[in-house]
Amino acid sequence: MVHLIAAHKISEAITIGYLPRFYLGILAPDAYKSSGGDAFENRKVTHLFEEDESVWLDKTLRFISEYKNDDKWFYAGYGIHILTDIRWDKTIYKPFLEEYSRRAETPASDPRRAYISDMTMIDLWLYRNFEYKNEIWALLSEAKCTAAADLITAYELENERDFTLAWYDEKANQEIEDYKYFSPEMVNGFIMEASESISRLIIQS
Repeated sequence: MVHLIAAHKISEAITIGYLPRFYLGILAPDAYKSSGGDAFENRKVTHLFEEDESVWLDKTLRFISEYKNDDKWFYAGYGIHILTDIRWDKTIYKPFLEEYSRRAETPASDPRRAYISDMTMIDLWLYRNFEYKNEIWALLSEAKCTAAADLITAYELENERDFTLAWYDEKANQEIEDYKYFSPEMVNGFIMEASESISRLIIQS
């Protein structure tokens, strides 16, 4: 939900010409989950990953610019997903790993499991409290799934879209457990800051 809510806020700052494809683009980098093989390596490819943050940022902005005349809004959404991840890694995920290491009871503890557990609950909280979810769900449902450059197939994208819509709807009434490392306030603060800074980047680029 972080990506979709941030995208909605960005769409309020920047005029988006075709919202169904824009929101589909927001989901697209995560469509690697249906591609088989090494998920970690596949994610690096679909997220245009580079170890150096500044190189990763520049590569993503070039990617958005490259497709300004070809399915522009889909690729804007695709790039905005990655720009959001770049900021998330720096301001949320890396500090989480440091905090987890400080709190962890044993070296064998699994930070990834703790991260997923907390963020699942945060995602459900965001879903329940996001007033525009029905509007975005309708836009995603009508969007035509196509391949994204040579990064993902139409089949992979359709699977990711359908899985996302179904997952949140199926868990709409699940009890939200206590958070250990994150809070709705922390994540909402990130969404506000990220959407504002990414909007400025897109306008300037």
